Amino acid sequence: MQGMTKTWVLPNKSDESLSVAERILEARGISQSDARLAFLESKLSSLEPPETFTGMVRAAHLLCKAFRDGKKALIFGDYDADGITAASVLFHIFKIATGKQVPIHIPDRTNDGYGIKTSSIEAFAKKGIELIVTVDCGITAIDAAALAKVKGIDLIITDHHKPLEEGTLPDCAAIVHPTLENESATPLAGVGVAYMLAWAFAREWSGGMEVTEDLKNTLLAMLPITAIGTVADMVPLQGSNRILTRWGLMMMPSSKNDGVQALLSEQGLLDKNLRASDISFGIAPMINAVGRLAHASKAVDVLTKLKQPLVTEVVSELSGINRKRQRIQKKIVEEALEMIAQETLPNIVILKNEKWERGIVGVAAGKCVEMHYRPTILLAEDGDNYVGSARSIKGFSIFHALNACSEFIKEFGGHDMAAGLTIKKSNFDAFKSAMVTFTDKHLDNPIPSVDADVLLTIGDIKNLNIEAFENLAPFGIGNKTPIAVIQNVKVDDVKRMGKEGTHLNMHVGDSKGRIRCVWWGKGDMSETLSRGATIHLIGKLSVNEFRNRKSIEIDLQDIALPCT
Repeated sequence: MQGMTKTWVLPNKSDESLSVAERILEARGISQSDARLAFLESKLSSLEPPETFTGMVRAAHLLCKAFRDGKKALIFGDYDADGITAASVLFHIFKIATGKQVPIHIPDRTNDGYGIKTSSIEAFAKKGIELIVTVDCGITAIDAAALAKVKGIDLIITDHHKPLEEGTLPDCAAIVHPTLENESATPLAGVGVAYMLAWAFAREWSGGMEVTEDLKNTLLAMLPITAIGTVADMVPLQGSNRILTRWGLMMMPSSKNDGVQALLSEQGLLDKNLRASDISFGIAPMINAVGRLAHASKAVDVLTKLKQPLVTEVVSELSGINRKRQRIQKKIVEEALEMIAQETLPNIVILKNEKWERGIVGVAAGKCVEMHYRPTILLAEDGDNYVGSARSIKGFSIFHALNACSEFIKEFGGHDMAAGLTIKKSNFDAFKSAMVTFTDKHLDNPIPSVDADVLLTIGDIKNLNIEAFENLAPFGIGNKTPIAVIQNVKVDDVKRMGKEGTHLNMHVGDSKGRIRCVWWGKGDMSETLSRGATIHLIGKLSVNEFRNRKSIEIDLQDIALPCT
């Protein structure tokens, strides 16, 4: 079905004797009672055992032996929220086990770039480091692993990104990866892999499947930090990811970590029932921003070492850096959209600008994708190179595209929906030509679509059990906020909303009642709709709480009219 802005993928008609929540689960392939119960309960005991992941047992053994032998160890992280939280999880579990603070090294995004490199190995060897465990990076670090071996450094790589497509893996002491040998395993975030390693390490350190009380309490205390990284990295909230996130969100308000409490306070979330969106739109951007515009060590300190009152001051600083990031991002997006408007919209957008901030082009590329629904690569200048980020759309792997054009790329890494890359300035034209040719062959005039979970009526929504609906959360990638199609409803009232009338506020109804709908960024649609018009609508089911009373609203994704 074609709406005004998107193609609608309509669901099959469901059994109306089921509750709305049950119908949504059925649409997602969770129809058996035992599967439904497992999904809704999401018990910690249902987590995949850490030993089932590639390289986990060996890595845990190596870590325990290294610490007991008194080896000098180091945690090597990444500068985004996933890498920062992953490093923090291992820091805390190692500290409780050994009584020592294992140092964390986070590379500088501008000067060092992504991942562990030979220059880092050289520097660590001079400092006498004997064991390095990476988090959220390393699976493509072939040269660094080779040098570590020469230098006598045990390198344990924990990562979740794609390895090189030719199948080459780093030659190192151990590799821990969730889907390297088992594609059906939960595609954990980097922090999820680190959490599983922390669990396996705790078992090895404790001498059996039952861990000591201190380590058990630490593993539980790490769930809020693990939830932050999991949501921030936008992995599917299914299986173990869903369990880790759900429990992390529930435990976050009572976390004894001063940094977690300071982050919640800065975002005004101390007294809220937390949702995944509170992380993705509130907490995660503060953590990510510091790695983009300063050095991520500040965020690491927030989650590992700092106590009150200093931690509140540093979190306030992170918030200020994030506001600066928002201003820079807005300018980059405006300039990129101007450049796009100067030519016919291609199947892939590839733009460069010497003045763009390299740490911000990734999030800016994501905004461009939202506007034009095209894979987008934005590049900033870095000496003789262009360094940037790519964001993609459903059904088109940007990682595969970059791999197909790798002869023109100095280095790259990532996954299907997002990647980072460096190319020589002299290769830009050849790179762009190759990417356009590849994309034109595999992508033809993409049109945004929206998949509905369920067909509902106004009556269904008025009678919906909100508690049962909220139990389907946390919502995010892989467990999206439920989307409903409601047909043949009349517009009761419609008006603009917001300071500049940017958004649309509308009520629709029938004989069963009326519901509120909001269409963000579509205030101009108020001129198209009129009171009494009959429409179809598609939108996300949203819980609004006002004066301690909850009701279901619709976050509109599209409408279809006229409807007769």
